[in-house]
Amino acid sequence: MRWLPPHVDRLLDVGCASGYFTIHLARRAGVTWAVDVNPTDLLTARQAYAGPALRFQAASATALPFPPTTFDAVTMLDVLEHVPDDRTALAEVCRVLRPGGVFILSVPHQGLLTVADPDNLEHRFPALYSRLTGAPADPTAPAHRHYTLDQLRDLLAQAGFRVERAHRSSLLLYPLALWVDAAAVRLWGHNHPLGTPLSWLRDLSYAVPCGPLAYNLMIRAVKTDE
Repeated sequence: MRWLPPHVDRLLDVGCASGYFTIHLARRAGVTWAVDVNPTDLLTARQAYAGPALRFQAASATALPFPPTTFDAVTMLDVLEHVPDDRTALAEVCRVLRPGGVFILSVPHQGLLTVADPDNLEHRFPALYSRLTGAPADPTAPAHRHYTLDQLRDLLAQAGFRVERAHRSSLLLYPLALWVDAAAVRLWGHNHPLGTPLSWLRDLSYAVPCGPLAYNLMIRAVKTDE
């Protein structure tokens, strides 16, 4: 959030989930729109946070329902890696962002611990996935992509952005916290007692720069003038 301007008139959060982070982003904006494809998450977000200055809408990252140059800033946090067509998603963000507008993007980084990504456990270790979750692995489930900084720079340049800042963070704490969380959900359900300390560990790991070994990658980019 520190990479957002102190105030923008119109902000878009792409892939808002249940709005748990959107509410913090919205403090920097006059009006915030937030979109997601999951109707259950959107219902939770609307019930908890919706108001005149914070609006939630069902939409895909690859087909944003807004006119060109609508927004002063766009955020897409830990979303792009889930979108089948990442190039189209970035092109859509560029389309709805005004020239000179700010784009904050975070993705998993292609580094030392990529293999430890629990979201790809279903692909790499299906037997272990079934043991931990109690559900059979689905070989057709979409992969959780990781990006190098150079790959993301190229994708953003092709979409019409210039990268201003990059931060590669987290080494062991982040994937470890995800693994422990998955095990805790299996034992106690989603409202397990380790939720708060694990969330604190993940937030702490985001602040620690780890260079090319990092697990997370965050970018601040601006849309180039048309």
